[in-house]
Amino acid sequence: MSGQLVLANTSGVDLSDWSFTFVTTQSDVQVWSSTSEVVDLGNGLFEVTVAPPSWGTTIPAGGSISLSFNATSVGLPTSGALTNEMFFVDEADSTPVPEPDPIPT
Repeated sequence: MSGQLVLANTSGVDLSDWSFTFVTTQSDVQVWSSTSEVVDLGNGLFEVTVAPPSWGTTIPAGGSISLSFNATSVGLPTSGALTNEMFFVDEADSTPVPEPDPIPT
């Protein structure tokens, strides 16, 4: 699947050192014009963090940027609009990943 991720800066200052993290059921997310890291949380959930590339992408005050992405499509229709509800997992609805117990030293 392919889509556009639009990041809006509602503040009054330009953002050059930004990041955006979200949870999705879609694996192998690849975002263009940025760096991205995908962490497998288990139970079919993936945490994706998107950040500016080394050459920089500033989000101007009151502006936005559009980032194109590809992802493996899991459980989605093969045509039609891709909605936020279809792509993003509401963290309130997701099962938390337990922290490992500390190892005594």
